[in-house]
Amino acid sequence: MSFVAVHLGAGSLSSSKRQSYSQLAAEACSRAMQALKAGADSRAAVTECMSCLEDDELTNAGVGANLTVEGTVELDASVMCGASGAFGGVAGVTRLRNPCAVAAAVLAQGSRGIG
Repeated sequence: MSFVAVHLGAGSLSSSKRQSYSQLAAEACSRAMQALKAGADSRAAVTECMSCLEDDELTNAGVGANLTVEGTVELDASVMCGASGAFGGVAGVTRLRNPCAVAAAVLAQGSRGIG
């Protein structure tokens, strides 16, 4: 049995957009479940779910991210394997539509990075 849950980020969410937030969360979870049912591993399913959120301007992620004081977008993302504790991540990246995909690739490659 599989289970997928998401949250739409930190900060204040507009009560007038509650239905849109619910629909987006349902869509993100549905995409992850579809990936799992098609045989994808959990990393791929999580990446699919996160990409859905990053691709929607409703969230403070990806295309909907808040701007820095300089008016630019800097994004962070991480993906972790609960069983092994291994993780991949990126921080302060620009010009990436889906930083979660890069974080998942770092995890898949077993890159050590800093730390």
